[in-house]
Amino acid sequence: MSDGKWTTIKIPKKVYGQIKDLREKYGVATWKLILQGINFYHDSQRTHYPLPKSSLSRMTWYIFKVASSEGIFRENPNEENLLKFLKTLDQIRERIGVDTSGLEIIAKTYYEKPTTRNKIMMNDATRALIADIIVKFSEKEGGKYDNNSG
Repeated sequence: MSDGKWTTIKIPKKVYGQIKDLREKYGVATWKLILQGINFYHDSQRTHYPLPKSSLSRMTWYIFKVASSEGIFRENPNEENLLKFLKTLDQIRERIGVDTSGLEIIAKTYYEKPTTRNKIMMNDATRALIADIIVKFSEKEGGKYDNNSG
């Protein structure tokens, strides 16, 4: 980052004291600390954070979609919400090849008998499906999203 040329800037002593304290606390050079502050400020002014058209974007979309659909159905287990939830599960199975049959069975059971026990089973099955989605996309990316990779 440094091109070997340096300059000085005038800042209030109180601000310099804060910079000095942070520099010592985090063990970074003053110019790096200031640059991090500038980058943070720049990022905080953004109003839109576009996601790249990537596997990660697709993966997070399907996770969001199944979690939202399950939540709506869980809170209001009527036929319309069941059919929408089953449609979401069909899309996941067809588009990304993840087995959703277990969650489909549990969702139908919850629709017939919306007990706390069945709700817990559906929550657990939804979490398992989300994990399967992550694994599926991780395999496509060569383990890119594996916990052990970074």
